[in-house]
Formats: sequence, structure tokens, C-alpha cells
Amino acid sequence: MGHQQDTVKLMGGAIVLYKRGDNSDGTWQARLELGGGKRTRRSLKILDQTGAERAALELYSKLKPRADADMPLNSIKFDEFWDKRWIPWVEKNLSIHRQRLHRGSGNRYIKPYFDNCAVDKITVQKVENYVGWRREKGTKRPARKTLTMELGLIGQALDQAVRWSLCPVIPRAKAKLLNTDPNRAKRFGFDADEWFKLAQHMDDWQHSGQHKLHNHQRQIVRCLVWFYYLTGMRPREAALCKWSDIKWTRDGLAKITVMNETKTGTRIVFSQPGLKPYLQELENLRKDDGSTEEERLFLFKPGWDPHHTFRNLLAEADLLKGPDGHNRTIYSLRHTYITDRLTNGKQHADIARNCGTSVTQIHKHYDHVLPEHRVKELTGYPEGEWDPATILAALRFAKQNGGEDFDFDALVEAAGLAELENDPWGDKHPALRRALQPDDGDLPSASSATA
Repeated sequence: MGHQQDTVKLMGGAIVLYKRGDNSDGTWQARLELGGGKRTRRSLKILDQTGAERAALELYSKLKPRADADMPLNSIKFDEFWDKRWIPWVEKNLSIHRQRLHRGSGNRYIKPYFDNCAVDKITVQKVENYVGWRREKGTKRPARKTLTMELGLIGQALDQAVRWSLCPVIPRAKAKLLNTDPNRAKRFGFDADEWFKLAQHMDDWQHSGQHKLHNHQRQIVRCLVWFYYLTGMRPREAALCKWSDIKWTRDGLAKITVMNETKTGTRIVFSQPGLKPYLQELENLRKDDGSTEEERLFLFKPGWDPHHTFRNLLAEADLLKGPDGHNRTIYSLRHTYITDRLTNGKQHADIARNCGTSVTQIHKHYDHVLPEHRVKELTGYPEGEWDPATILAALRFAKQNGGEDFDFDALVEAAGLAELENDPWGDKHPALRRALQPDDGDLPSASSATA
């Protein structure tokens, strides 16, 4: 380095202007003493001394507060911070699961949102605005739980940036922002009639594309739709599913091992009957989709995005809008599976275990299907059993027609027909048995049994 020439001191020597002896362009340089042992050198790229003095003073006034706040003198962009500082720290200090969260959410949402702005320019308002941006991003609106998790990832990263003196302290985003989450507590799939309409429409739709490749993609989407409908799996779980993960029971049900890299980790999923033909068709289709040998290990080609085709399918079948007015997505097929299992009387715990969720979440998001879709089951009785109103009518009929071997009033008083529950066919009361089991021609009509 050449020696200094034409040295000029400002602010008692805190700023030193000079020209370098080995620099032929004659521009001014500045050396700044910022206190606490912090100093920096900058090229001002200015030829006249007056302009150089003014530029040096402005630079000093900008850097001095940063030095006093123990912040780096140079700003760091968010992408550089995330990729070169934060993710390496995460990989050394956090669990594998948290590492996946930071990398996945960071690449998909967090880095695109901050758009490579300077880390020290991020404010609490900027962080809070992430909620609105995230809700409008993509085709699927995030759940409150997802937003809470992603705000937590941002907060954790920025807290560490403060410790590294990359930015000033940033207050936490206000949780009340999530209280206005417009996402619905109810989750809607397709009811029985809508599913029949969709399944029927796909039969012709899969062959009515613009060309052979188009039809090939539609046929794969049809297999994918049936796969979701018959397993209730999440999209990422299906995307990571390999052929080797599927075994078959003696009853022809698919026993699927869900990979550990998914949302809730490893579990076993049992399909509904009827999946095997669709997987056999899918396997044949996958042989001709241009995949490599490694890619064909998966049910669906890695990186393939079916959402656009599925959206067009629903629009064409006039099923895009759900009963809440929002667009349905591929995730609606999981909702359909869960709703269908509930309406068929399956236990919440069994459904939750197969779907990799909690009983609490099943109750929270799907209990609107009960009793809405099970009115008959709630209001009727199994075949061969009589409801209390019919029994009372039969008792009245028996009493009016000479059944004197039992005390009707005492029977009614005794714990709400408790004796009838314990002795439904009247083995203890022959006259009652005759009244409850008359010949078909002797059964009382509704009108005659209401006395």
C-alpha cells in the first residue's frame, strides 16, 4: 500500500482524509475512528477536497450510531444472512425437524417475503405484515397454526441476528393479528353427490385433452385424486411416497408407510378398499412420463405440480367453489376422506391415527358433519329395536285390551322403563310379551295406540 499524501484531519482526528500515493486518479480516501476500537477506511471517489470533507462527515454521522449500538458497519442483506449465517447456525444447533422447517419455510415464503432487504432495516411492522402477505400467497390459505409457526421461525432468526449485532432489537409481532385469521374452523370437502359427480366427470375428462401428452397428465391426475380420496394422506406425504412403501393386506387394502420427512413423522396408513386398480394404472402411466429410473421409485414424479390441472378439473366439473365460497384444493380430498369416515360412523381416534392428526383437531374441524350428515342414524333405531314412544304406545294398547298381568303405572315409574331395557321381550311379564309380539294383523296403528 502506498503512503498517505495531502492529509486533512476533521473532528479532532476522528476523520482523516488523504490521498494514496499509489493511486493515480487523485480521489480522496477517508479513515474513520468510531470509538470503542472500531475504525473503517472508505474510498470517497471524489476529487475536490470540499466535496470529500462533506462526504466524510455524512459517512461518519451514518456509521457512528451503528458503532455505538454495536452493530456491523456494513448492512447485510436478508438472503445472505439467511443462507450464510442463519441456516449454518440452525444445522449446528437445532433438531433435524426444526432444520427442515427453517429451510423449507425460508425458501418458499420467508426469503421471498423479505425480498433481500437489509436485515437492519427490518421493523416489527414489516414482520407483522408477513401475516397478510402469507394469506394471499399461493392457492391455499395457511392455517393459523402455520402462521404462528412461521412467525416463530422469523422471530427466532431475528433474535439471533440481534445477538450477532446485525440489527437492532425488534419487538415481537403481536399475536392479536392471528385472531382475525379468516380461515374457516370448518373444513369442507365433497359431499357424496359432489364426489359422485367428480368421479363420473373424470372418466370422460381424462381422455378429452388437447393432445396425447395432455391426456397422459390427466390420467395421472385422476389416479392421484383417487389416491388421496382413498387414503386421506396429505399432499407432501403422497409426494414422498415410494412404491416400496406400499404393502398389501389379504383383504386388498394398501398398507402405506409414511416417511419421517413429513409433517408428523413416520406412521402407517391403511387405505380404503378399491385403491389397487388405480395404483396399477398409475404404475403403467409412470413408465411413459419421461422420468429417470430414480424418479420412477416414487408414485408421482418428484417436483411435479398437479394443482393447476386439478383446479381446471374442478372448474370444468362446476365443483371449484365449496359451500363456504372458497376455492377447493387438492387438500379438500383429505377433508372428504375424513368427513366420509365420520359419516360412516368410524371412531374419531381411529381416523386421527390413520390421518396423522389429533382427536382434538378432528373434533375442531369436522364435527359439523355430525349430526348434519347422520340425521337418520341419530333419530332412528337399529332394525329390530323399538324406540320408547312405540313401547309406550304398545303398553297403552295392551292395557286397554285386557293385559292385566302387570302393573303399567308402576312399570312406567320404575326408572324410565328400566325393566323393559333389562327384559325387552317381557319374559317376566307374559301379558306384556303378548302385547309387544302380537301377530302382524294385531299390531296397533299409530292412531289407535295414542290413547
